[in-house]
Amino acid sequence: MLGGRVGTTTAEWKQVLTGLNEGGNRLVEGLTNEAYRQRIIALEGLLNHYLTTGDMLRGGA
Repeated sequence: MLGGRVGTTTAEWKQVLTGLNEGGNRLVEGLTNEAYRQRIIALEGLLNHYLTTGDMLRGGA
């Protein structure tokens, strides 16, 4: 646990993005900091919903 309060969990997540083909390489190379930030915010919403409800959202947050 990383300095969380009792009854909570704090996690640190690090990612390495790797294209598996030329199209993937272009996608990774073209990903701006802001676009990446927005993707992570959406992912956070999906994860929080799942952890709160136990239900997976389909089609985005």
